[in-house]
Amino acid sequence: MLTAGIDIQKDRIEVEVVAWGRGKESWSVDYRMLEGQTAEAAVWQRLTALLDASYPLENGASLPITKFAIDSGYATAEVYSWALHHARRGRW
Repeated sequence: MLTAGIDIQKDRIEVEVVAWGRGKESWSVDYRMLEGQTAEAAVWQRLTALLDASYPLENGASLPITKFAIDSGYATAEVYSWALHHARRGRW
């Protein structure tokens, strides 16, 4: 299973994607810094695209990000608005 931890800053969104295995073993598989003012829509659109991506496995299959945690300490209104809209998608 893949999860993502998301940190919101004024001028960027930082995302770490983590793979989880048996016994709660985990591996960091990706880290992205999405530059852009979080008061503007463009960086949120890039976050959505990143969370919609699947990550390839060695056997040819791929895994989607199934859960995420997002820090709402900065840009709280923007985070809540984005999360509310995307929570309805079912997967998250």
